[in-house]
Amino acid sequence: MLDSMLTTYQSLHSDSVISTSHVRDRVKVSADQGIVWPSPLYVVLEDSIARGGRL
Repeated sequence: MLDSMLTTYQSLHSDSVISTSHVRDRVKVSADQGIVWPSPLYVVLEDSIARGGRL
């Protein structure tokens, strides 16, 4: 599970704009592997997607 979380966090490392959809997909993959993310994270990601989808 730790490896799954680290992979998700590593997807946030970038020197440029990050696709919120990509982050959401990584969060969903790790959630399917048993990681429990706080529900506000999903709200923030969906809000960002609605506003253009970039972090």
